[in-house]
Amino acid sequence: MRNIDRISDASSEGVVHKLANKIIGYNPDDVHKMEKLAIDVYTPKTKAILGAFLETYLNYYSESIHKTLNPTSKYKIFIPHAVFKDQDSWNLSTK
Repeated sequence: MRNIDRISDASSEGVVHKLANKIIGYNPDDVHKMEKLAIDVYTPKTKAILGAFLETYLNYYSESIHKTLNPTSKYKIFIPHAVFKDQDSWNLSTK
């Protein structure tokens, strides 16, 4: 997730869709483990990407991840706005 928008020779949309195909089969315990790991270890940008990812592809809003993000910060990504449902609520900016 951390470098999802910097993988060479792959479109960010393609990478997101491949990850989505893998994660769709995860059970709720696996999702909660990902949340905890993200909260404990990863940067705010990575947390925001994971939150948007979970909301878009698993219809799961992670309040625990969202609470850890600074509401005034914006995290710049190079992923088309249409890839995630609600980039704005996760403070993700494509500009």
